[in-house]
Amino acid sequence: MDDSEYQVLRLKLRAVELNVVNLYSPNDKPLSLDTIPVQNSNVLVIGNFNSHSQSWGYDHIDRRGEEVESWQDDHNLLLINNPDDKDTFYSRLWHTTSTPDLGFCTEDIHEYCKRIGQQLGGSDRRPIRTEGRDINKVTKDFNAALLQAAKKCIPRGSRRDYKPYWNKDLEGLQEELSEARREAETQPSQTNNIKLQKVKAKFLRAKIQARRESWKEKTASLNLERDSTKLWKLTRQLDDEGGSERGTTSVEENGSLLTGKQTANKFAENYEKVSNITVNRGRQREVRREERERRSKKSKEEVMETSLTLNELLTALKKLKAKKSPGPDHITNMMLTHMGSFATKTLLDVFNLSWKEGETSTGLEGGDHGTYPKTWKGQKESSQLSPY
Repeated sequence: MDDSEYQVLRLKLRAVELNVVNLYSPNDKPLSLDTIPVQNSNVLVIGNFNSHSQSWGYDHIDRRGEEVESWQDDHNLLLINNPDDKDTFYSRLWHTTSTPDLGFCTEDIHEYCKRIGQQLGGSDRRPIRTEGRDINKVTKDFNAALLQAAKKCIPRGSRRDYKPYWNKDLEGLQEELSEARREAETQPSQTNNIKLQKVKAKFLRAKIQARRESWKEKTASLNLERDSTKLWKLTRQLDDEGGSERGTTSVEENGSLLTGKQTANKFAENYEKVSNITVNRGRQREVRREERERRSKKSKEEVMETSLTLNELLTALKKLKAKKSPGPDHITNMMLTHMGSFATKTLLDVFNLSWKEGETSTGLEGGDHGTYPKTWKGQKESSQLSPY
């Protein structure tokens, strides 16, 4: 060939098709960039352009560099190289370094393209790496960032036997009461006993007053339409009542009582019997055929090809119920509804990536599993337990 050489490779991963162009243009041949097929999306052009420009680290621009930048502007391509990147080529003959290797891509895949990497093996050139986004890694990184932000911003310090009315004044009076009792016990006398009773009375009066003020303050902020559970919990705390202990689930099997691990094993055996479904080979082939047809046909519904919008996400977040237990990722609904604008847009990007790739994160494995008894009177039979 009298001009540059290039190869076009079309890679298809699920529903995404990537067009990769590998170019080599020696110094003594024209670039002929207009002959390269460049589409509006999913295009990656990499290779040896043998051109100089300040845009990729040189101190000047030559004619070939001007031609490359004009071609880049005409096709709305983004340069992967940075001016401060390491040189991509080392000449063993001249003992010099330069950057003849460049990478260009369309805007939709620019975030997947990494910068200049380390030298591979004995090659004289450094690679420009590209990689796709893994929905599992993206979800894991988002969850980790959200949990870290929540840990820094949400006050911690929950403690057992917490009393909402307790304050520093009561803390001081309690220490004074303990000291007065110690003196009464170590130095028995009428004076120390009177002092103990006065300090005790002072402490009890302050405690009753603190309870009343705390009750007024807490109940004033409660919404009885949705915070009834919180109200009763607060009442028990103000009355210094302890929490109730969990009961033990047991089942009866052939006249004997099973508890603990035996109960779990018996439930697993019964659940295995009812959950095993035999599917004949004919039905299996039919399902595989339907799956192949579904994958081969592109959706004709526009809504199935449209990304989720920020307003749609905000509407969905507003419908989340606050008092719900988190899943295995430990992300609560309150964390999601109190995110900032940047975190909300990041979550939208996670959802759209899952929507585009047709995959969901597999990081939800490892949740807690157990059983609860069905509502009926009498001893709990192993067949009367439901999974959760």
